[in-house]
Amino acid sequence: AALAEEAIALVRAQRRYAPVSFEVLRTGEPPWARGDPGAVAQILLNLLLNAADAVTSGGRGAGVVQVRVRGAPFAVRSGESRAEAAARGAADAVECVVADQGSGIAPEDAERLFDPFFTTKPVGEGTGLGLANSLRLAEELGGALELVEPPEGFRTAFCLRLQASARSAKGFAVRKEMRGDATSAEPATQGKTDV
Repeated sequence: AALAEEAIALVRAQRRYAPVSFEVLRTGEPPWARGDPGAVAQILLNLLLNAADAVTSGGRGAGVVQVRVRGAPFAVRSGESRAEAAARGAADAVECVVADQGSGIAPEDAERLFDPFFTTKPVGEGTGLGLANSLRLAEELGGALELVEPPEGFRTAFCLRLQASARSAKGFAVRKEMRGDATSAEPATQGKTDV
């Protein structure tokens, strides 16, 4: 959730996204995720930029981009829903769902979203590498990135799922320079760590 706040601060700083409302919702107290904070931040930044572009494309104007962070099951049994898996045991993963009220994704494009160089943006506005690189980073972290059913009121949603760490999430804050206030946070470390 703190990395999502930092990524949102970077996106919000761009004038073209002024009409977009960003929100981060936590369900309960999500566990820490095991991963490289830089890689997780890059994934979230790519997802947020795509979501903000979807909200503002075609003169759509204002809309909401929402990030939901919660504990979740990492894997599900065959034929089981994520809700059923969550009911049977403690969270062994952290899910970060980025949803937007943009234009949605055409069914024929859904299968190609993670292909390198595939983009639905106008020529010159996208490279088609954001989702491909984000998927690669998620997999390198031992996690997953997928297109999921959006929450009610939203058109598109992507879910980043990372394995949980045993560490408690208490005390983690958005870095002071990203919030613009005097709140301090732990210094970032190199490599794979708890995020």
